[in-house]
Amino acid sequence: MTGISTASKKARGILLVASALAVSSALSYFLVFAPKFREVKRLQAELIVAEADMGKALEVWGEMSHTSRADIDRLEGIVLTWRDKVPVSPDAGTLLEEFGRQAVRQNLRALRISVPEKTDPGGGSTVSGPGGGEKEAEEKTPGEIRFRVAFFSTYKEMAAFLDGVPRMKRLLSIRNLEVSEKEGEMETTLELSAFYRSRR
Repeated sequence: MTGISTASKKARGILLVASALAVSSALSYFLVFAPKFREVKRLQAELIVAEADMGKALEVWGEMSHTSRADIDRLEGIVLTWRDKVPVSPDAGTLLEEFGRQAVRQNLRALRISVPEKTDPGGGSTVSGPGGGEKEAEEKTPGEIRFRVAFFSTYKEMAAFLDGVPRMKRLLSIRNLEVSEKEGEMETTLELSAFYRSRR
């Protein structure tokens, strides 16, 4: 009886040792391979995102492939025209030369070009030469410079000048137009904005 009891105790001891070894092995396996499992999961997630991005890219490419050459050429032409008409700097000198050429072409007389200053509190306004107010106008509205153009002409000459504004080499916007009689002649005063791509 004593021998059976002793054998049973030994068997339980062996089972405990075996169980401890099994738990230790499982723990070691987990500690060693768990980071690798996490890395595999991360790579799988990245692969799913990459496949989704690739799908979107292929979809966009498919849409672009249906765009005709004529449409592409038209869009490129619009971009090039915009870049030509809207320079990266104010380039006021070139703009003044353009006004001068148009004045000669349309037979405008007594052409005056100035930069309007801020309106004073009394409601009046003063005018300075191109060198005086240009910096202030640029600081006030980056990307835009304002000019005041005044000249004498016939109605037909004035209309021809206005028709030519959209065809000038710069993108211009007419902000105000005044026509008056002065000394028996028609005087036209224009306020225009010229735009440029601000570096700010």
